[in-house]
Amino acid sequence: MYGLLLDLMGFDCSSLKLSVWYARRGWHLPLLLRSAVSFEGVLERLEEAHPNDLRAFTLGYSRAEAERLVRWALSYWRGEREPVPARNPRKCARCAYRSECPYASLREGALA
Repeated sequence: MYGLLLDLMGFDCSSLKLSVWYARRGWHLPLLLRSAVSFEGVLERLEEAHPNDLRAFTLGYSRAEAERLVRWALSYWRGEREPVPARNPRKCARCAYRSECPYASLREGALA
């Protein structure tokens, strides 16, 4: 979504890379992200040095893919499709809507 917004504002996103980070408690992410912006390769080196604490998911930006994903998400919020379970059962375990989700009981066995 951030990449799409930058693109829609007129920024050149042709070489944009998007990263989503997972960090265990105790990591100071704002400091981590400031470091990452300042020094190319810092994120990758940090992840390699701390494989149990940090995990990065980085991909190239595609306006067509971003628009497709936004339309898919909007279709749920507009009531045009039913919810679907996350592919990763651990996401379901942390979901705020877990108590109302028809898929939650199906995911319980996957986490055991």
